[in-house]
Amino acid sequence: MIFEPDDKLKQKMSKNGSVLQYMYSVSGAGKGLFAMGAMLIVIGIALAAVLSNTMGIQGALMFGGVMMIAGILFAVLGSSMQKKKEQGWIEAYKNACGLSEQELHQIDQEFRQPGTILLSMDKDKDTNSLKSMGFITANYVKLPSMDPCVFRLKDMVACLYTKKYLCQDGGYDRALVAYIADGELGFLQRNPPEKASIAIVEAIAKHNPRIVTDHFFTYEGKEYDAVRKPEEVIQLHKQLYGNMKSGVHNEAGFSPNPVPDRIAYQPTQKKEAKKTGWEPYGWKRGVALVILFFVLMGIMYGPKIYKRYQMDHGGIVTEESQGQP
Repeated sequence: MIFEPDDKLKQKMSKNGSVLQYMYSVSGAGKGLFAMGAMLIVIGIALAAVLSNTMGIQGALMFGGVMMIAGILFAVLGSSMQKKKEQGWIEAYKNACGLSEQELHQIDQEFRQPGTILLSMDKDKDTNSLKSMGFITANYVKLPSMDPCVFRLKDMVACLYTKKYLCQDGGYDRALVAYIADGELGFLQRNPPEKASIAIVEAIAKHNPRIVTDHFFTYEGKEYDAVRKPEEVIQLHKQLYGNMKSGVHNEAGFSPNPVPDRIAYQPTQKKEAKKTGWEPYGWKRGVALVILFFVLMGIMYGPKIYKRYQMDHGGIVTEESQGQP
């Protein structure tokens, strides 16, 4: 889902002064401990009420009180851990994205400007869904994820949706893939909603038409695989647009001239070998096929072989032998 947030929603998502901090707070061990503590408090109260008739009020309160005290300790510890985590949002984004603190504050400023759009994998708008969304500002993009990762739009080389993401077991998954020019930072989400993923790719390509949006394509007679061989796509991107990392187009400090608005490649449909489902088993499938062959041969010819064996060793009396004196 792609939509433009109104000022009220922007204020909600930046209530502490930073949308990045807001989104960073979506997860954390502290939240889990706080939820556990709250659950223990509720269970302690419920047990105290249930056991009051059998154990007496004093005994029930002591039994339930132990659980409530433990719950309060877990809740306080979880709240403290979550608060500490949220305070470290700047360092988390700097380490994950390679952006400076100045750029992080610039992202927050751009988010509040007109033209910002939100990227979502679903239609929900509850707090957790908002924190898991992505966004596009004038110069930056964050894909929908709980990870603290933001890309510069101009650094992006590829953003695509594919149904041919090769898994370790030899099968294929659907995937939303994105990466930037330095070859180190990237994004991968397995089995995302297809319609939402395609809409997200189109929205990002509208803001940066230079990115590759197809898994397989050809350019000047050479075939490219943007998922399995991203280094070749990155090299092509650098040849056309220069090294744009950190805002520098190339070593000379200027961009190649002329610079195409987009890579004039031709999307292709690569035919992959049909998967049988046996790929993960490697050499074991060969052994299984040999065993299966002998089992089938035994079922088909085993009775005849056994009958011949008995005849050769006198184990079966034939009609001719019965008629002889």
